[in-house]
Amino acid sequence: SSIVLTGCSSEETTQTTGQPTATTTESKYGGTLKVLDAMQGSAFGYPLKMALLYGNKQAGPAIESLIVTDKEGQPVPWLASGWEIADDQKSITFTLRENVKFHDGTDFNAEAAKWNLDQFLDAKYSGTTNIASIDVIDNYTIRMNLTKWDNTILSSMTIIIGLVISPTAFKEHGQEWCETHPVGTGPFEFVSFTPDVNTIYKKFDGYWQEGKPYLDGIEMGAIQDVTTREYSFRNGDADVVLMLGSDQVLKLEEEGYPYNDTPTWVGIVCMVPDSANEDSPWSNLKVRQAAMYAIDVQSMANGIFSGNAIVSNQWTYEGHWSYNPSIVGYPYNPEKAKQTLADAGYPDGFETTLSFVTDPDMDRIFAAVQNYLGEIGIRVTLNPENAPKWAETALGGGTWEGLIYGTASSSPSFTQAFERAYSGTTTWYNSMEVPDDLYQTIEKATGASDINVEQQSIRDAMELLIDKYCLVLPLVQGKGAAISQKYVHDHGFQETPNGFLWTPADAWMEKH
Repeated sequence: SSIVLTGCSSEETTQTTGQPTATTTESKYGGTLKVLDAMQGSAFGYPLKMALLYGNKQAGPAIESLIVTDKEGQPVPWLASGWEIADDQKSITFTLRENVKFHDGTDFNAEAAKWNLDQFLDAKYSGTTNIASIDVIDNYTIRMNLTKWDNTILSSMTIIIGLVISPTAFKEHGQEWCETHPVGTGPFEFVSFTPDVNTIYKKFDGYWQEGKPYLDGIEMGAIQDVTTREYSFRNGDADVVLMLGSDQVLKLEEEGYPYNDTPTWVGIVCMVPDSANEDSPWSNLKVRQAAMYAIDVQSMANGIFSGNAIVSNQWTYEGHWSYNPSIVGYPYNPEKAKQTLADAGYPDGFETTLSFVTDPDMDRIFAAVQNYLGEIGIRVTLNPENAPKWAETALGGGTWEGLIYGTASSSPSFTQAFERAYSGTTTWYNSMEVPDDLYQTIEKATGASDINVEQQSIRDAMELLIDKYCLVLPLVQGKGAAISQKYVHDHGFQETPNGFLWTPADAWMEKH
């Protein structure tokens, strides 16, 4: 066999597979951790329906995954204690952790793991294209059979595909019930859900990690207005606050609040034109190029984020392995923008719509875009939406007119994110044209077993995406953060490149 990864030998491996690494003290135990986010998911108990990071974070106390990511973004074992890739790369065999119980008292085993994976295979979920079937080998071993090697599969399993719930609970109560009643193997079991208010969990005494969790409970709250969310945190109504604006983060940081700000987005915020719509001005390459020449992204970064942001001429950032230094991009040049727009046949410009997820940073970014494009005659009507509405269109197979906000959820594999967003093989960004050479280059990257081939293929795909076709318009990426009260420890938010993942089993609070 070519690759074996298990979670039972060294101290380092022990840490990444969830085993306690130090003797706990009584002072760590007790209390209810209150986490305040911008929104909550409406379907957070049935993984197949989790469309947004809010639902994943919200389910984190109760639902665990076969594989998670470490702080470097690499897949590591969790409910799967290890895996082995066959020499012919046609299958992956997973060994599963024993003596793990679901909250309803049933066993986590191979049949349960297969049932969960089959939910995604039957739905042809993004990331499962090259998975043919799942076989049960014995009570704690499953084999994933592949149609061909795909280096994104393990990464996909750290996001949603690897999440595991109780098949018995699903069969007894049905999908609709499960969507708002998570029954997993996690350190906390579900108590109640009040839409747009909170989700409450209590300690699960049968958790598989000895001595954990430390907390008595967790309350996941939601306040959509970012200013109210900040004030609530300052007033002591929350122990951890997420999704604040960049100005708020900088201010709280200066005041001495602990924070984590590891980037959890692999792609620069961008706009995706409806280039596949032949009746749209955006199907014209020169129109897309004109729009990019018209936008001063560096000034946006300086003015909106006080320089504390990532700017790039492509859909990744300098220093990341996927970054292509040969890409020219479209440096700010308003005169060239006007001329290119005229050459495209629109000397007087045109009207268009820009849909995006509303929050303080996004509102300012796209207001600036509206102004820049207006200066060359592209008259933009802004369409701010809440995250579920945007996701239904952008990620759920919908279509749009004009421009739509584009990004990709965090992933340890940039190749996986690229394939999911821009290959045309998933439900994401269906109004974007995908030329054959772009599709083939992304496919070459996902099928590569040599990291050098994968890297070069992704860089080639990036050049096609930006320089040749200008299919996405990269803007600027602010830096998010998780802010906590000083008495909170080890919550794990924003400590890995997986923005969904946190560590509720490890979280604890000093007495206060």
